[in-house]
Amino acid sequence: MLVHAYLTDGFVPMAEVFLQSLHKVMPDPPDVWLDTRDLTEEHMNRLRQCYVTSTRRLHIVNQTIPWEEWAQRAQVSVKTLRQYKQEIEGKYVRQNNRVWKLMTAGDNRVRALHDLLELKAHDYIAHFDIDTLFRRELRLEGLMREANIWLKLREGHSTLKARITIDCLLLKSTPDVLRFFEHWREHIDRVPPPERPVGFGQASCWYAFQEVRDDLQYAKLPLTFGLPGRNAPDDIIWTGNVHKLAKDDCVDLFKEELRK
Repeated sequence: MLVHAYLTDGFVPMAEVFLQSLHKVMPDPPDVWLDTRDLTEEHMNRLRQCYVTSTRRLHIVNQTIPWEEWAQRAQVSVKTLRQYKQEIEGKYVRQNNRVWKLMTAGDNRVRALHDLLELKAHDYIAHFDIDTLFRRELRLEGLMREANIWLKLREGHSTLKARITIDCLLLKSTPDVLRFFEHWREHIDRVPPPERPVGFGQASCWYAFQEVRDDLQYAKLPLTFGLPGRNAPDDIIWTGNVHKLAKDDCVDLFKEELRK
């Protein structure tokens, strides 16, 4: 198993909790692959110190954000785009700053995960949002014998973007899963970033899932893997996807839970 997550530099404190909690709950901590953007060497050293293990390793793939290019795609100035980034990393998504999240978590992250899947270097990948707190050991081998991809699904939900949640994906590098990602990326690309509504990362995922589901060996994740806003006492993981919970406050909440 390889654990994968994606983050920009403003989420380093969250990533520290992510790594510390994963290390704490796993008797044999797995390899971790972090796709990162704009981290400094100091940032990366901080993360490495959070995941010290004799048998596994933390692999960080850091890239520089192409600010001019992304600002042009977002149809705003670089200054404005940086402001959106700061607001989302410290607080939460609003209508006026949503383009930043939709270009990172709802776009660049999906491409990074797809690229990693295409390497076919691991039996399976467990992908999580960086604002994830691990509370119990991940025992996934049995699940991965049953399906090529495990998803959080609420197919009957009245809100389209809530029918599928992408904060946790268990994946094999199989042809059906790779085809699903190809369709997902096509749906992301068909809408310019400024025109994407809040939740478009999940909506585009739902569109792709609907197109390939008959040929996709998939299964629905158990409820103990959580749902947005749930964070129940018996959940395996907690997520930061809680309405009106600022990301800075989420870090403090998770740190307190980790101490417990």
